Amino acid sequence: YLGYYPFYAYDEVYEPVYRLAEKYRLPIVFHTGDTYSERGLLKYAHPLTIDEVAVKHRNVTFMMAHFGDPWTLTGAEIIYKNPNVYADLSGLLVGTEKELISKSEGRFLDHLRHALVFSDSYHKLLFGTDWPLVPVGPYIEFIKKLIPEEHHEDVFYNTAIKVFPKIKPFLLQSSLARKV
Repeated sequence: YLGYYPFYAYDEVYEPVYRLAEKYRLPIVFHTGDTYSERGLLKYAHPLTIDEVAVKHRNVTFMMAHFGDPWTLTGAEIIYKNPNVYADLSGLLVGTEKELISKSEGRFLDHLRHALVFSDSYHKLLFGTDWPLVPVGPYIEFIKKLIPEEHHEDVFYNTAIKVFPKIKPFLLQSSLARKV
């Protein structure tokens, strides 16, 4: 929970976690970007801190929650540069369906749109919501409008399987159960 604890992603305190993640082939998910609490410290949640960890731990997969928003251009560079870093699209907006629609129009999300085009790494992005801070259905529609349709399968499915491969057997079981 970067930003809520007084440590950078590259601080020594997290090294045992990174070693465990490598040993058991588990991804590490970092909160990045804005903090929901005014007591959070943004310097710890800036996505640039992920770069050093990703370079040092090439055999660990890292996920930046919230794509580092509002520093999405930095987040874009981090996922572009580091093959072991991905980003989720949760928490880019919070509020009611009406607020989602209102904020997704106009210039409010220009920084995010710029970052998405800059990184050209849709295969490294993952859908997420930050529920209950936003209604799930309208947020799905919001992301569908934000991401070009040819990348929907990556954002809504393929990236999740890449980052969290241990869920795949459960998806197959669920799919088979529905067919019976």
